[in-house]
Amino acid sequence: MFQVITLARPPSTRITLAPQHLTAHCLYDSMLSMDRPTAHLGIYDTLADWEVGYLLVELRTGRFTGKSWDVVTVAESTEPVTTMGGVRILPDMLLDHLDPASSNLLILPGADIWDAGGGHAYAKAAARFLDAGVPVAGHQHELSRPR
Repeated sequence: MFQVITLARPPSTRITLAPQHLTAHCLYDSMLSMDRPTAHLGIYDTLADWEVGYLLVELRTGRFTGKSWDVVTVAESTEPVTTMGGVRILPDMLLDHLDPASSNLLILPGADIWDAGGGHAYAKAAARFLDAGVPVAGHQHELSRPR
């Protein structure tokens, strides 16, 4: 089951996610609305697509949060990613170009890469986000691994 967790750096402070919203399928950050928050979704092969389904719908539509968000998919390459459920996703942008200053949330779903000891680039991105005070949602055991 996917859980949204609250992480913080340094340990003495906590970051909380304020209610906001997203929209999906934008190819470039410049296409995003300036008045909506943005969530970046890390995508990688074997992504556990069911874990983020409800979250993405609620953020994108704003039914729960009261305001729509932009959702931008982020990957290590421009190649399509295949989820555990067999869904192919094309990334909107590269992980190397991801700047925490242009985001309100980073989402890192579960996947086989985490169990295989991979995902280092995403863990480093999560650390950058936390250092910048931007919330990260994901599995605690994946995000708490040494970077």
